[in-house]
Amino acid sequence: MSDNEKFLALLDRLLQRTRSGKLKWRDTADENAFRLVLSNGLIRVERNPSFSADTEEGPDTLLVLNRENKVVDRFVPGNQEATEKLARLWEMARRSARNADQVLDDLLGEIEASEEAG
Repeated sequence: MSDNEKFLALLDRLLQRTRSGKLKWRDTADENAFRLVLSNGLIRVERNPSFSADTEEGPDTLLVLNRENKVVDRFVPGNQEATEKLARLWEMARRSARNADQVLDDLLGEIEASEEAG
């Protein structure tokens, strides 16, 4: 299996496990990056802040770090399918790290309670 195939397989698994809620992403000091801490290292997904749909520059990068937090490999998508998957992972990682579903549920509950009270 080539490095690119390994990254694509990793990307598919990350999407699947994040979607199912089995992986919990965390915020970083960088507003455009999220990290997943695992026992054998760390995965970081980064959004290119200068990305625009009008440019051909890729929006996201996936970094693999070892236990010592050293970058051991970097994946920048080379085709539209990989670009879309990595963009989807970034969005899912952001929602996971910031507990978006819980915040939305809490806000909806608060609004419903205020409607019932008033």
